[in-house]
Amino acid sequence: QLSDETVKKHRRLAEQVVLTLFGYGQDQREDYIFLKLFQLSIHKEILAAPSISNVVCGHPMYINIAMQYVHPRQITYIHKMLQGVICELLDTVDLDIEPDP
Repeated sequence: QLSDETVKKHRRLAEQVVLTLFGYGQDQREDYIFLKLFQLSIHKEILAAPSISNVVCGHPMYINIAMQYVHPRQITYIHKMLQGVICELLDTVDLDIEPDP
């Protein structure tokens, strides 16, 4: 039986290997294969679980990998969407953002 710390270390290593191997989905081909890996992982997780509640309440490895994969894409999208509005707001001469007037 492995200790919890050893299991966590192995899990983090596996996550980093998968993300590095697929280049965080930077290319269209890697992106496609990466998404297929997610699909297969989810499918296998569901088939191996004794009940659907085990899948929902569990903490499968593909969730952590998906979060690291999706997060940079969301940052880029949010940056593009809000950059103009924030710059316009900051360029306002008479803007008073003092929290305690």
